[in-house]
Formats: sequence, structure tokens, C-alpha cells
Amino acid sequence: MMQTTIHTKQRTVLCVDDDDDDRELINDVIKEVDKSCLVLNATSGEEALRMLSKEETRPNLILLDINMPGMGGKETLKKIKASETLSTIPVIVFTTSTNPADAAFFSDFGVSVRTKPDRFQTMVKTVEQFLAELS
Repeated sequence: MMQTTIHTKQRTVLCVDDDDDDRELINDVIKEVDKSCLVLNATSGEEALRMLSKEETRPNLILLDINMPGMGGKETLKKIKASETLSTIPVIVFTTSTNPADAAFFSDFGVSVRTKPDRFQTMVKTVEQFLAELS
């Protein structure tokens, strides 16, 4: 008899950010908002793409920073959107950048850019909005 896998509705978020403190804060906030949410972390675009190449690590949402050493957020997003299997995963660019050119670049891909809040409670509200969009 063939064994079937039962998929739960656990949401998975891939946080792609080279800044340890930002990643840790985002992880803490996501767990505050939804304890059952699984958070995967990548410190670069290259690492994110390696993780995304494995079906078992496909997230429901990707939070993507722009400015990272090596492959930055723009190049990472281009590769995600060019992939038939990855292009449907929602991406939110979550950055400290306030450059209008960055927002314009990502809007061409239908991706919104959100500025990382500097207060924990504001971050909680922002993450609540991200996760509500997945429901």
C-alpha cells in the first residue's frame, strides 16, 4: 500500500536578508504573530535560490531584502520570476531602502516594497498584514 503525505496548512516564510539582527527580529516577530509559522532563513540570494530549488523548502511567502553582498534582491527576484515553479510564490521586498528607483524596479514585477519599521510593535503590525495576505 502506498503511503501518502498529509499536508498541513502550516505557513512557511523564507526570510532572505544578510543582516543577522534584521533576520532575528523578523523571525521573532513572525513567531509572535503566528507561532505555527515555519521560518526559513537565507543570508544571500544564492542561498535563497538553492533552498527554493528543493520542493520541500518552498515557502508560502518570500521576504526579500534588496542590498545583500553577492546576489542582491533585484537579481534574486529576476531569477525567481523567471522560474516557472517559483514565479507564483508571493514576494514582498522588505528593506531599509527608500530609493524610489528600487520601488519602481520591483513594481514592474508586481512586487511591493515595504520599509522595515524601526519599532517592534510597528513590525508586528506589518508582519500581521503580510501573513493575512496569505490567508
